[in-house]
Amino acid sequence: MYFIANWKMNPLTIVEARKIFASTKKYASNFRKTKVIVAPPALFLGDLLPKIKNSKLDLAIQNIYPGETGSFTGEVSSFMAKKAGIKYAIIGHSERRAMGETNDIISQKLKNALEIGMTPILCLGEKTRSDSGAYLSELEKQIKESLDGISKNNINSIIFAYEPVWAIGQKDGNALGANEIFEMVVLIRKVLTEKYDRHVAESVLILYGGSVSSKNIEQIIKDGRVDGVLVGHLSLYVEEVKSILEVLNNLSPRGKKK
Repeated sequence: MYFIANWKMNPLTIVEARKIFASTKKYASNFRKTKVIVAPPALFLGDLLPKIKNSKLDLAIQNIYPGETGSFTGEVSSFMAKKAGIKYAIIGHSERRAMGETNDIISQKLKNALEIGMTPILCLGEKTRSDSGAYLSELEKQIKESLDGISKNNINSIIFAYEPVWAIGQKDGNALGANEIFEMVVLIRKVLTEKYDRHVAESVLILYGGSVSSKNIEQIIKDGRVDGVLVGHLSLYVEEVKSILEVLNNLSPRGKKK
């Protein structure tokens, strides 16, 4: 089971970051059946990296540039992150897509991360929903184009995170229902089956993100049949993190009781 905490552009200071990280690290050690990965702002990674030594917790970078070094002001390359000791990279988050990232750019980042041995967390999700079902085609296009040129042998090195854009930041009652999450998980595996094969499609890890909380986490895992969650803003609230991890630790991936 996976719990990925995407802090986004939070918190404001390194002092706050250290406090949140210390509590998250403590809970990660208490709930050993769940893999915990924290993605803080890049500015804090250097300070937090030494603190993961001899722990169950890992760090992720929120974005990478698909190159080694060069004249790319403001960017952090995957090579820099890997050399520093970062194992995971979030790629294709909806907030990056909104800034202009295309499926082609995301594909380049995926290939680059895989080539140097990082584990990409590939974010997918439709912007809106309508009765026409156009969002299904949108998600299918994201998958196919983002994975363009990615070989069958590398697919299991990617963690997929389904995160519908419209559901991010919604209250529990307005978030995507667990049965609807499962429908989208089936779609993702169907597209992967068509592109690769059924064995590959069934073995990949698929997480869910979008208004995940301690109130809906059990239903998301049990009925959504996912392998964990990607949590945004609420991952900054340590008591909420603890509550979510308590539930995750008592469940198996895809909703099976331990």
